Order: sequence, then C-alpha cells, then structure tokens
Amino acid sequence: MKNPNPAYPHLSSLGLSEAIPTESAKRDERELEIEIVRDQKARYYGSRAQLEDEGIVPEGTEWPSGRESLRWYVGELEFWLRRCRPRDMKGPAKLWMEGDFWFLHISRFGEGCTDWDVRRHQRALKEAIYWASEQGRHHAMDTIERSIEADADQDFQAFMAKLSTLTPPERRPR
Repeated sequence: MKNPNPAYPHLSSLGLSEAIPTESAKRDERELEIEIVRDQKARYYGSRAQLEDEGIVPEGTEWPSGRESLRWYVGELEFWLRRCRPRDMKGPAKLWMEGDFWFLHISRFGEGCTDWDVRRHQRALKEAIYWASEQGRHHAMDTIERSIEADADQDFQAFMAKLSTLTPPERRPR
C-alpha cells in the first residue's frame, strides 16, 4: 500500500496511511506558522527544514525522537523543541509522533504568567500616567482639534469619500 503522505513515511507500516484525509496529506506544502505573544513568548510550528531555515535551531542539534523534547538556553531565552500534532490532524498520537511537524517555544528563562501580567500592568500604568499628565492632556486636545478641522475640511472629506473602505455602509431603514 502506497503511503499518500510523504511527511509521515512510518504510517504505511502501521497500516494507518489511509486514515489521514487527503487535504491533510500535503504536510510538505504547509507554511511555517509563527505565533508571537507580546512580552511573553514566540511559538513556531513547522517542519524541521522550515525551522532550520529560520536559523533558530542551532546547527548540529540532535533532534528529539518520538515523545521526547529538547531544551536549551541562550542568554535569557529558553528554547523548547518537540513534535506536535498538526492543527488539522485528528486521531491518536501514533499518527503524528514520528512525523515532520515541530513546535518550538521561545520565552524568557524562569518567567511565567505572573511576570507577564506585571509587565502588562506596568505598561498600562505608564500609559495612564502619561494621559493624566499635562503633556498627555495637550496631546489629547491636539488630536481632538485636528479631528474637528478634518471634519470641517471639504476637500479632505471628498477625498475620504472616494476611499470605499472608509465609507460607512448605507443603513436601510427597518
């Protein structure tokens, strides 16, 4: 039986090669996914080649097998590499555990949700202090004055009306 999924050659030996939907069989055409959470972490999802091409996995790294994972540290950063289930794949782990789909998590070493919350609250407090200051109030007043001037400028309003994405849709009466 020919395996329809070249990224998962071990499936034919398990007799599971036909359990994967045709759409999911195109693993090698999948794009690298990057998820960044501000001040917290970055996550990469993709094939080994994609992660190596990004230059975020050191050359000569011995990639983990099966359910194993690998951690390493560079400066303040902690890297965690492991296989993961592709988002569109269903079924038991044996369907993807030996495949070429990886998860790389990068975060600051030793930090958790509490640290991230503290930084978020610090940013919010700094912003609130700015808007309450004299400089912030002047900034707000300048913005309001510029907005009033723009609303009164007929040439500017004619230009804005030409931009269909900025024109509100017509509302039908009920």
